[in-house]
Amino acid sequence: MEEFRYDPLPIDSDTPVIRLVTLLPGYDLSIKCTLTQVRLLDRPCYEALSYCWGDASKRKTIVCNEKTLSITESLYNALRRMQNEHSVLWIDAICIDQSSNAEKNQQVPLMKKIYEAASLVLIWLGPLPIGKSSGLGVIRSLLNAKNEQEAQDDQRSWLVLTDAERKGYGLPVLWESVTDPAYIAFANLLEWAWFTRVWIIQELAVSHDAIVMEGLYHHCSWTDFITAVDYAETAKIPPFWETYGPTMSIRSLDRARRGFKNGDGTPLLDLLLFYRRFGATKPEDKIYALCGLASDAGPDELAVRIDYNIKTADSYREVAIQILRRGRYLDILSVPRVPGRSEVGPLPTWVPDWSVSDLSTSLRSTTVPWFNFNATAEDEAYTLLQSDDNSVIGLAGEVIDNVSEVGDVYIDNTIGHTTRIQRFKGMTKHEAAFNGWEKIARVHSGIKYWPTGEDILDAYWQTLIMGNVGDGYDVTKQQFHQWKRLHPARIPNLLNSGWLQWMNLPVGLYVSISGVKAAFGDEYQHDPIVKFTKKLETTLYRKLFRTTKGYIGIGPRSLQKGDGVALFKGGMVPLVMRSLGDKWELVGDCYVHGIMHGEAYSAQRCSVLWIA
Repeated sequence: MEEFRYDPLPIDSDTPVIRLVTLLPGYDLSIKCTLTQVRLLDRPCYEALSYCWGDASKRKTIVCNEKTLSITESLYNALRRMQNEHSVLWIDAICIDQSSNAEKNQQVPLMKKIYEAASLVLIWLGPLPIGKSSGLGVIRSLLNAKNEQEAQDDQRSWLVLTDAERKGYGLPVLWESVTDPAYIAFANLLEWAWFTRVWIIQELAVSHDAIVMEGLYHHCSWTDFITAVDYAETAKIPPFWETYGPTMSIRSLDRARRGFKNGDGTPLLDLLLFYRRFGATKPEDKIYALCGLASDAGPDELAVRIDYNIKTADSYREVAIQILRRGRYLDILSVPRVPGRSEVGPLPTWVPDWSVSDLSTSLRSTTVPWFNFNATAEDEAYTLLQSDDNSVIGLAGEVIDNVSEVGDVYIDNTIGHTTRIQRFKGMTKHEAAFNGWEKIARVHSGIKYWPTGEDILDAYWQTLIMGNVGDGYDVTKQQFHQWKRLHPARIPNLLNSGWLQWMNLPVGLYVSISGVKAAFGDEYQHDPIVKFTKKLETTLYRKLFRTTKGYIGIGPRSLQKGDGVALFKGGMVPLVMRSLGDKWELVGDCYVHGIMHGEAYSAQRCSVLWIA
């Protein structure tokens, strides 16, 4: 049979034209379809598929317009699921000629309209693993339990319910919670690849209605899915009680959908920061996939050029320049820099490498409400200077101090798709870092912190959480002292020992949950400790440092002794700079206790610093 060839789309047409797939009925392993061109303005009726492309090397052949077309195995499995239930579809891998950059440059900007106009978005998670339970099988049980608890005004978590009460709500008892294959399957489902891809953010956000599909028979609405996930986590039902990274990703996806429905405008830089950990096959898609949701992406503002013909590094630099030219503040310089070689080629240090996922928090992140720093004059605009080749920028600023001592990086290797048991075990690793930080900060010296006149210990704990006293100064101080008293030795030894590694997993989880409950007494007793630990999340992947003048601060993971601390016009937070002779390298942003609200800034002392 002849190989399928695309008929070109009218790229220069004033009325956008797309292709639609019509799946033909069938009950064997063969997939047949037709592909036709339609105008979006004619409001065609279709559904849109949201899925992961999967391994590009694993291919299957289908028949399209009576010719053979090669597609990924992942898409083939999805089409088998849709074959006799969903006939007219928009599917990116088939409806866009992936071999034509010109067509992709024209069609990709239309994807927001395409998914928004679809009658339904079909979220294909993947086939059901052989011999495994459906991950969606517990959705109805969780929703019923949630409704029943709300009807009885019972706000207690699963941890403090009796087994009789758990049975009454239709929830698993203690032993069943760690052995029930359906509950384990749902927890595992949260780690499937679909939840980690950057394109699905827009596909879900703009959808009028969406359903989640797993295997050949299992599905539920997105609303029911996110409600069940939220209840399972907040009610602390194992094994969802142990998940962390997956539920964080799912909540951020639903946030994008709610924000779009509410008409919340989010600038492109904020979207890039918030969804940085989501992946893409093509590194330029880390930007392109979010342009449709950005409130400032358009011909009159950030005219981001979607062009698959240019190098990714050039695309990243072009977007950075546009943001610097149109922005009021130097927020893009606060994007955390990831050490190591870039995956997209050499980049100036002032250009963020979006291809690399990172969990560090920018001090200019709008998702952190207490990051309201104003280290320079808020109403003072900056002037951007550029070299002839746009590789070096010049900004007015001053290096006010230099780093004299640097501690270890605060790393939580358990952040991500892991369990809270592993997070507890990681506390021993944190202890060494914090011990070193206390020595650098002179915590036990009893001296005053000269920039503010506070006791050094008070300056230290505020630096640890980068000024987050949202619960009140005295309350947060009490949280710190309770957190400081919690040493890994107070956690049951079973969490720090190696026997959970080889022990039967369900038994290990059962004993672990029992041990955690015994360690904390009840779910309310350790609340101050949990709250301070939560505040420390913004400090992850950073180092504590001391300067030659005696300031203490929290800086980026690449911080080194001898680096400079600089304040720039238009920069709301200090930046760590490294001398390159007549130029400077941007290392990252930092919190320095005592200068975050203009105490050390002087516009008159500023001069142009060139950043390469």
